[in-house]
Amino acid sequence: MSKSSISSIVLGISVLFLSACSTERSCGTNNPVCSSESIPGGWSVATVTPEARKATEMALVQFSTHLQLLGINQVRTQVVNGTNYALEFTASDGEVLHATVHRSLNDTYSIIKPARRGKLCP
Repeated sequence: MSKSSISSIVLGISVLFLSACSTERSCGTNNPVCSSESIPGGWSVATVTPEARKATEMALVQFSTHLQLLGINQVRTQVVNGTNYALEFTASDGEVLHATVHRSLNDTYSIIKPARRGKLCP
């Protein structure tokens, strides 16, 4: 097989893949936290509450004890046996971070996904 034939095949497969991936869901990169679909048991956009603030501060302290919380950019919640908080926030170094924290029915908080750099829903 010639190089031009291989290039044509690769190009054809790439075009096919890209056209099939016109939506996040079809490519398998869809983050359920970021979905705009409203489904029972799914994630919902929420406001900053004292509970969300406490969850955010816990995630930030676990990430770094030297940083302060500048602001909470985005909160999404999921009602489970308690509440899951998916949080995007800005630290005092200007870095945008995201984390997921669970608040149980007896008001204890635990980190599900530790804070990482980057937006919650890029």
